[in-house]
Amino acid sequence: MDQNTETYSGTTVKIEAKILLYKHIVVFIAINLFLCLINLICSARISWALWPILGWGILIAAHIFYVVFHTQDLKECMIKKEIAREEKKKSTTKK
Repeated sequence: MDQNTETYSGTTVKIEAKILLYKHIVVFIAINLFLCLINLICSARISWALWPILGWGILIAAHIFYVVFHTQDLKECMIKKEIAREEKKKSTTKK
């Protein structure tokens, strides 16, 4: 496979993951604002609406963690560092 094709494919996957995260955040905000509105109309204080916000908030945090610290990116970074270390080692032994 061509390196440009691999780069494009990897970049496309990352962008799609970010777009999905943004959609997830927008839906989270919209639905939870609606739940808070219903809760305030019914009881004049936020009581039960806090629980879905906290539960879903944990899932949003996990989604953010996944997108930001995706294991494939970590793996690629470690591979690049190891290659650079090996090349540096080879260049110092040749001198």
